[in-house]
Amino acid sequence: MVLSPTRNVILGQAVFTVDFRCPDEAVLRAMEAKLQEDAKQICDEMGLDISLKSVGGFDLATFDAGCVGALRNAAQNLGYSHKDIV
Repeated sequence: MVLSPTRNVILGQAVFTVDFRCPDEAVLRAMEAKLQEDAKQICDEMGLDISLKSVGGFDLATFDAGCVGALRNAAQNLGYSHKDIV
């Protein structure tokens, strides 16, 4: 990420990453397409240029159901709120 040297300087460029995670390939691709579409529209409206590129990725994987269940049960037994890991 490029940092501004002071609060009063407007950057000429910003670089950042977006990490999408979802166990459903179709949903994952739809999220990527929505980012590309919306980012381009926003930049067009503001007179800005944008360049997007994919720099990596991993095959979809799910956690072992037994592990997820053990964590869920432990959280419930301890009275903690929880959300299953996908």
